[in-house]
Amino acid sequence: MKNHFLYLLLFLAFSHGQQPYSFQDSLLVFGYHKSQMQWLKNQTPSAETQYKLGLIYFDQAAYYKAVLYFQKAVDQQDKLLYWLKYISALKKLNRYGEVEKALLLLKEKFPENEELEYKLAKAYQAQYKFYKALEAYEYLLQKDSLNINYQFDMGTVFMAQENYSKAIDQFLNVYAQDSTHFKNLYRLAACYQKLKMPDSTYLFIYRGLKIRPDHKNLNRIYINQLRRDNRINAAINVLQKQDSLYPQEFFNKKS
Repeated sequence: MKNHFLYLLLFLAFSHGQQPYSFQDSLLVFGYHKSQMQWLKNQTPSAETQYKLGLIYFDQAAYYKAVLYFQKAVDQQDKLLYWLKYISALKKLNRYGEVEKALLLLKEKFPENEELEYKLAKAYQAQYKFYKALEAYEYLLQKDSLNINYQFDMGTVFMAQENYSKAIDQFLNVYAQDSTHFKNLYRLAACYQKLKMPDSTYLFIYRGLKIRPDHKNLNRIYINQLRRDNRINAAINVLQKQDSLYPQEFFNKKS
């Protein structure tokens, strides 16, 4: 029975054009990792063995256990790699308060590390600490004024604060560098709609729909804008092409 199972895995791996190492990865996912875990647990505890155990649990989406083992690795060896994986596991559990504390500690150890500053800005943002997030993004943009990730995330913070004009400024900076950044096009359309600027709203709706014509939320913005402009037939026509949107969402409420 075991051999039949292995043959099935081998067939699935190679029928998708994967290389032999991908098959080994599949075995890890389907249970081979257990022997690795047992071997690691039988070794003399070290930062490296704790880290590797954490990686196995992380790959299994067992994030609580991953955190425990990454914490043990960090306690034994103050290594940036171990810290970053520990932080990744905490994020998976939405434990952003602990993420923030860990990043602040790391910033003291590595004060010029831009990656840590960016992760801290994202942690503030995830906790709705928008003032601190904006401060962090401003600092990052002083160091790298053309970084579209910083510009986009800063715009997203402004958008969450309902400061749509400042959000648009950041999103336009992104657009100037990458006119095909879909999430940016979507947010531009949403912000312009909030400011009741239909021409700009349509502009970015159309540009976004060229990339992802079936995107649910962008089509929602499109239909709502058509309704606001009393283009009911056009709104119905768009709605009929969207299986995931329902008429009562749009036509049982006031414009």
